[in-house]
Amino acid sequence: TLTPSASANTVDYSGAAQTVKTPTTRNYYHLVLSGSGTDVLSSVTGTAGDFTMSGTVTTTNVATFTAVGGNLNVGSGTTLHLAGFALTVTGTTIVGGTLDTATSATGTKAFNGAVTVSSGGAFTMSAMNPVVTFGAGITQSSATLMNIGTNAANTLVGDLAGSGAGGITWGGAMAVSSGTTTNNYSGTTT
Repeated sequence: TLTPSASANTVDYSGAAQTVKTPTTRNYYHLVLSGSGTDVLSSVTGTAGDFTMSGTVTTTNVATFTAVGGNLNVGSGTTLHLAGFALTVTGTTIVGGTLDTATSATGTKAFNGAVTVSSGGAFTMSAMNPVVTFGAGITQSSATLMNIGTNAANTLVGDLAGSGAGGITWGGAMAVSSGTTTNNYSGTTT
């Protein structure tokens, strides 16, 4: 019997337009969506480990999917829409595809580890402007504008880095909530 939440277990949904099954434990250890089409997360509460997207899959977090206990990897060609619910990513976040807000400003989006927007990646929270917090800095390497949105409660801990031509904007105030932030980013920041 497979226990999806058991340490180091990985479940990969590699087909087209699938509904991700809700385990009796309600979460997975590592979850991979590597297919195509739109996958539905149903009542999954998140992952204790990594959440990885590859292929051309698209999904939207749901009210119960509130935590990625490891790393988040939104691969090239994939899209993760963040709906009006809180989401906390404990580990690093790598965005090679699209990470955006879909339906509401409700729910803080907390990226506790370093966030890297890779070449070709798109990180935009401006459609709904939820509270976005960064706990370990941002590296912006994309030609696409990284738009954090205009919520006055957005916070940053850590440095800015990278050389992506797209720039970084938070459309207003970004509070440095702890320590000193060094801007080593060579693009435009507003």
